[in-house]
Amino acid sequence: MTDSPIDAGSMSQWKLMFLKFRQHRIAMLAFVVLLVFYFVALFAGFFAFNDRDTRFANSQNIPPMLPHLFSEKGFEGLFIYGKTRELNRQTFLYEYREDPNRIVKLRFFGEGFSHRLFGLIPTRRHLLVSEDPNTPFLPLGTDALGRCLFSRIVFGSQISLSIGLVGVFLSFVIGVVIGGISGYYGGIVDEVVQRVIDFIVSIPTVFDETRILDGVMGEYIVTARRYGGKWYLGGLTNWDARELSVDLSFLDEGEWVAEIVRDGVNAGSRGEDHVLERRSCKKGEPFLIKMAPGGGFAVKFSKQQ
Repeated sequence: MTDSPIDAGSMSQWKLMFLKFRQHRIAMLAFVVLLVFYFVALFAGFFAFNDRDTRFANSQNIPPMLPHLFSEKGFEGLFIYGKTRELNRQTFLYEYREDPNRIVKLRFFGEGFSHRLFGLIPTRRHLLVSEDPNTPFLPLGTDALGRCLFSRIVFGSQISLSIGLVGVFLSFVIGVVIGGISGYYGGIVDEVVQRVIDFIVSIPTVFDETRILDGVMGEYIVTARRYGGKWYLGGLTNWDARELSVDLSFLDEGEWVAEIVRDGVNAGSRGEDHVLERRSCKKGEPFLIKMAPGGGFAVKFSKQQ
């Protein structure tokens, strides 16, 4: 028995994308892992074994604790050993060892520190807790302040994983607003908006080389960054207007074309006032540019063909 052929012409773009995605096993695996991460972040208080801010006495820099099922006496259920702490007289660091005479049981769905489910419902229920409050379960150990690293990572995932969603949402909203303004007014407004967006999209996010050309702490800075055969120059200033002469000695020999986005005449009072221009330039010659109060500039240098 053979599968019937797929009629791609009758499928929507979303359906074709979904079928292509399902055929990529690594992508499917990554998708499942990502769902697990988001699920844990959503119920961080439940999956965290300890309060992220609690400092456990005499427990600084404890190595990871491994749970056990069997002791020297046989099967015990899920448990951890207590720890003993000794000062190393040579390194003057504390060393921790498992104490086989101290068995601390771990209990599923037990009560621990208080937290709020979804930030609303108070509860003390957790996935796994230690039956001895003085011997917490620390699967990844502690930091220099004696705080549970695992719990801090779980709670921290709420921020790190939400950044991607918030970033996509904000870029969507900004894109809709700017695109709507561009389409509504048309004409010169549409032309300027599109040229600025084209310039921004052309700037890479990873560079091969970075040079700080000029600057004064708390006043202004000028930075040049290279990606492949192109250079990108950027500058920012405080609330003082200034005119700078930038040394272009970082460029290679030959003719270069500079595509510039800089402050306009009224940029000090109207943030949307900016100028797009092109210049020809060479290595080592002065590059004059003005910055309005609180303004800046961006330049892309390309080798002239």
